[in-house]
Amino acid sequence: MSNDLRSRVFVKRNGGLFPGDALARAAFAKMKDGAGYLVNLHRPRNLMHHRKLFALLNLVQDNTDRWPTVETLLDDLKISTGLFETRVNAVTGIPYIVAKSISFASMTQDEFEQWFERAVDLICKQVLAMDREYLLAEIGDILAGRRAA
Repeated sequence: MSNDLRSRVFVKRNGGLFPGDALARAAFAKMKDGAGYLVNLHRPRNLMHHRKLFALLNLVQDNTDRWPTVETLLDDLKISTGLFETRVNAVTGIPYIVAKSISFASMTQDEFEQWFERAVDLICKQVLAMDREYLLAEIGDILAGRRAA
């Protein structure tokens, strides 16, 4: 087992960071006392937050006739919220836009939260004309099974 600390889970308790799972404990045990380590901290992605996004996307797609699939809606949201890159076709020289990924490997939880907030705002203002809190409550009901998805 590697003593590589990348992608290991640590938990903050009483002002310190402690290994949060078996892999982190094993890697931590191999560290030398008094040695310095460079740490890149970010919160791991929250699977429930990802599910919340897809509940939102399904709700929007089911209640509008603007997108044939959830995937096209997601791409439009990414581009409309600035989550894209501009590339230049090497053959034609024509620039084009490509939506960036929201995969767990591509975004930290903090980045995902910021993007999700922009997406909800855009949907409320430009797509559904709906109060933000009402929309989030609807999504919560869907996730809790209190409403048919």
